[in-house]
Parts: sequence; structure tokens; C-alpha cells
Amino acid sequence: MKFTDGFIEVDGCRTHLRRGGSGQPLLYLHGASGAPAIMPFMERLAARFDVLVPEHPGYGLSDEPQWLENIHDAAYFYLDFLKRLNLQKAVVVGSSMGGWMALEMAVRDTSRIESLVLVGPAGIAAPGVQPADIFLMPPEEV
Repeated sequence: MKFTDGFIEVDGCRTHLRRGGSGQPLLYLHGASGAPAIMPFMERLAARFDVLVPEHPGYGLSDEPQWLENIHDAAYFYLDFLKRLNLQKAVVVGSSMGGWMALEMAVRDTSRIESLVLVGPAGIAAPGVQPADIFLMPPEEV
């Protein structure tokens, strides 16, 4: 499946966007390693979905806006992204750091989100649970 490669401006941030397929919109939020590594998987998803793979602000070819300070800002950015493209009933998939962003989006507003898929979400804190520091753990425990 062929993807288009372009840019969209959201909240004053020029954002690199790959898009391909047709059907229900699927917004994929990548992890800290960036979007290019997951494109073969996205091509498979594009057989059933209208797949949108933006590079987060500050990643790849996307601008790094001054106002983006934390994961909460990123969540609001992606809610505005859905609104800017007039996407309804989107499947939002987030991997690693993108999973954290996706969850923060859903906590704030579900009006444009039909379902949420979290793949190894990083950074999510639960009361009474101390998150593991994967950089201090031996490889066999990660």
C-alpha cells in the first residue's frame, strides 16, 4: 500500500505526516525511536484502515514548537490534530511513549476516539505502583 508523504499545520506546528489506505481512520502514535521503523507494519494496517502516521512535534521532519513542554501538551496537540483533519471515530494506537500520549488523549476527550490500543505504553503512572527504571534493570528483566 502506497503512503503519501506530506505536512499538515496543527497549532502552528508544521507536522510531517505519512498517510495511506482507506476505511476507518487509524492514528498511530510512535514511540521514542520515531516513525520510520514502523512503516512496514503500517502498510499492512492500510489494507483495512486510513492510516495516519505523524512524526511527533520535535521528531524527524516535524517542527519543535516552543509551547510543547510535556506529555499533556502532546495529548492536546493530537486532539487538535484529529479536529484539524475532521476525523471522527478514530482508532488511536500508541506504542511506548505514543501509548502514553494516546492514553492522555482519551483521558481528556473521547469525542473523536472510537477505540484505543496501547502497545507497551511507557510513562503511565498508577497510584501506589513504582514504575520500573528499564535503564537500571538487567536485560533479561526488561
